[in-house]
Amino acid sequence: MSAWYKTGTIAATNGSKIITGTGTQFTNPLNGVSAGRMLLLPAASAVQIYEIESVQSETQLTLVSAFTGTTGTGKAYAIPTSPAVSIEQFAHEFASTLAYYQQQLSGWQQMLTGTGNVTLTTPDGQTVTVRSQQAWDAALNGKANPGDVFLLKGSLGTNDLNNVLGTDYQGIWWQSATANATAERNYPIVSAGNLLVIYNSVANYGITQIYITHVSKRVFIRSKPTLSDAWTTWSEFWTSGNLAKQTSSVDFAENRILALSGANGSFGLGGNTVYLSETTDLHVYFKSAKTGFYSSNPAVINGLDFSSHNYFWQKYNDNYGTLIAMPIGSNQNPISVKTMTNGVWSGWKRLWDTESLVKQTSQDDTTGGSVVLNGGHGLGANARHRAAGATGGAAGCGFFSYSANHADNPFGGTGASGIHVQEASNYGWDLLGRDGGGIDFRLRQISSGVQSPWSVLWTSSNLANPATLDTAQTISGIKTFTANPSIQAANYPSITLESTSIPAANAGRKVLLEVSTAASGLYVLFRPQSGTSGQSAVLIPRGTGNALVSGVNAVADSNGFYKTASPVVKLFADGTSELTSEAEGITTERLSEGVYRISGCLGLNADRAWGGIEGGISCPKCRNGLERVWNDYDVEADGSIVIRTYHRPHPDSPAFARNEIEGYANGGPIDIP
Repeated sequence: MSAWYKTGTIAATNGSKIITGTGTQFTNPLNGVSAGRMLLLPAASAVQIYEIESVQSETQLTLVSAFTGTTGTGKAYAIPTSPAVSIEQFAHEFASTLAYYQQQLSGWQQMLTGTGNVTLTTPDGQTVTVRSQQAWDAALNGKANPGDVFLLKGSLGTNDLNNVLGTDYQGIWWQSATANATAERNYPIVSAGNLLVIYNSVANYGITQIYITHVSKRVFIRSKPTLSDAWTTWSEFWTSGNLAKQTSSVDFAENRILALSGANGSFGLGGNTVYLSETTDLHVYFKSAKTGFYSSNPAVINGLDFSSHNYFWQKYNDNYGTLIAMPIGSNQNPISVKTMTNGVWSGWKRLWDTESLVKQTSQDDTTGGSVVLNGGHGLGANARHRAAGATGGAAGCGFFSYSANHADNPFGGTGASGIHVQEASNYGWDLLGRDGGGIDFRLRQISSGVQSPWSVLWTSSNLANPATLDTAQTISGIKTFTANPSIQAANYPSITLESTSIPAANAGRKVLLEVSTAASGLYVLFRPQSGTSGQSAVLIPRGTGNALVSGVNAVADSNGFYKTASPVVKLFADGTSELTSEAEGITTERLSEGVYRISGCLGLNADRAWGGIEGGISCPKCRNGLERVWNDYDVEADGSIVIRTYHRPHPDSPAFARNEIEGYANGGPIDIP
């Protein structure tokens, strides 16, 4: 054994007693490092000597005095461990060691038997203050009561769980009687169990109840966000007790959790597909199989024979579903589909792809079977520009356009776009619309490759309310004819006039004009909208002279006899009146019994048909032709007429025709009867 211990290196800090070793074994008794030994540290021009006060670990020791050299790591050192010493020196060192251990034992003695806090000296010379065992006992007594730690509260009994809330109820409760756990008491399940109540006392927020059954181990939770809120409904935790996993990748038992089975996915999901053997009939298998991912080689019955395939089966029920087949292999591209409808399978149908469909090579490509590009033939993009003189035949049916001032553009300085339709490359037609400056359309025909001139289409923009020949039409404006119009019809009536303001069932809703060859005259028929019920007819005979027309050149007097018309006023007992059109503007009024004024006129007409210059007034008569009143009148300065009527009896007539009225004498004032 070497008399010096120099293994590893040390690190020292100026002003510190702590020495830290790297690769050292200070506590190994074979190395002889102990308190009282010297620590030699080479310096710039001398060797510094320090005394070791204590050894703490394999890599740490403490000096009696602080290190005065330069702070650093990786320093070389040496500790003399086996010097030739006397028995006296050995005894001294042994006594020092015993003193150290006695110091440590004294510290433990103070901790175990002392009271309050105890001050100890550590092996490296530091002092620390710790609690004695007695102080710890006093501090911890009563702090670890199981009932307090776990908040064990007690039995719920017949309590309603809605009332188990708040700080007094926080903790763990138990219900030992299933009969007490009823829905009426707001239990989530009729089963004995434990209830955990968690309460946040801050502002009365956050009350939570968790109920765990004893036998079935089911767990339920609900909450009451605030004291004023209602309890939420119970929610159940999912566990292995109420959810079962699939037993295989195709297990479809109700309420099973989908689960991976080795490399196989659940119905092919999340792993390898479900492989079908060569003897599988796809029609039979998928009729009962569930939705999922499957695969097979080409030998399966009713499959596709050119490749192994992956299948995606989408099932609606045992009679309806869709099977999509996707080939396995880089050289096999087509995707095929077949369906089951009402239990009957269709054949395989290949989905279109780049191998089964060819795109247009240009937007004007007319190759049969090619897929139209966006903008092809002007569809889905701007219309295709057409060159001057082109008929569009080479591009086929489609949408075309002309720029402003194009040679073939009939609109001149305005662009145009249109539709070209053809039966063959040299036969078809163009419909062209102006792109700006108002609605305007033109039409032309292509025949044998020759374009006809453009024709203008009539629209509401260039022909307001255009007439139609054989459909009903509403004409809102006045129509002026520069020549006499002629209306001809092969059947009766020649002309029908209808007023929608008159009820459909009333005669007069329709007025029909008919020329009767038999009667040599014109019939005017007044009918309801349909049928002839209640109709009236007026015949205007053909002949010389003028025919009387009611309200125009003839009017009925008060006795129903027609006379030549002039401005006529038909006066009634209350002062109201009816006027002919020539009398418009006249007003009438009753001044007193039997006295009336007609204003807005210039006296009476002297027409002899109305009695001459002294006549002009027709009185009502009885059925025997006897007038019932006398009349008199005055013409005032402004032309107004005051008419007076008097009772007129006929005493010489039979009793039934005497016109005698009690209270009225002959010539006494009386209102118009």
